[in-house]
Amino acid sequence: MGYLIDFEIYQGKSVTPDVDIERNFVKAAAPLVKMIEELPNNLKPLQFSFYFDNLFTTFSLLTYLRLKGYGGTGTIRENRLPKSCPLSDKKLLGKKDRGYFENTISETDGILVAKWVDNSVVCIATNQYGIHPVTNVRRYSQKEKKHIQVNRPALLAEYNKKMGGTDRMDQNVGQYRIQIRNRKCTLKNKLITKPVVALYDPNTETEVHTDASKLGVGARLLQRHHNPLKHVKYFAKLAKRNSDIIVLN
Repeated sequence: MGYLIDFEIYQGKSVTPDVDIERNFVKAAAPLVKMIEELPNNLKPLQFSFYFDNLFTTFSLLTYLRLKGYGGTGTIRENRLPKSCPLSDKKLLGKKDRGYFENTISETDGILVAKWVDNSVVCIATNQYGIHPVTNVRRYSQKEKKHIQVNRPALLAEYNKKMGGTDRMDQNVGQYRIQIRNRKCTLKNKLITKPVVALYDPNTETEVHTDASKLGVGARLLQRHHNPLKHVKYFAKLAKRNSDIIVLN
């Protein structure tokens, strides 16, 4: 499950740009770096791992995260790779069989870069994972008209697994799109009131609230942070009726 812990509403040109951060990183990654810098002091020593798509990923971002003691993994654009990168060109790799991959490690940054052939060529970089173990993933082959097993390097498996939380959050937002449109002012007020949810603390008093009906089930996890109870996580599933049996999605 993915849940929102911080955000910045896109408004075109930033109203509060951080010139130094934008100079050292691509402009799209600047808000991410700023959020990391603004983490509470008691959370900064934790060993976080960050996952992002090719809009954010650069060698400078991955190096910055490693110096902070954090892991970072993300797909990366071809034009952000060093010219000295020995990996084959995307067009050449596109002629290879699915599951083929190449990888290299930057001698300057210690960043691992890999290109993997799936439906298309995926280019990815990381400061924390390696190629091994290479596992198999099930894919449908249009050529053979059946499912086949395809080799997948470890860093791709971890990236796909962890990015699922972001995809789930996007899915949850999509399910409530109509309600959002009907309550724009309420949504805006909630979005600009931080934090939306609290980070889980294993040493803090915890409560679980649940409820269920023929329409579905729901639950929320709360913790006491400086006296007031704050939400940490939500859970909900709709019920579908199939004959006399209630089926939960």
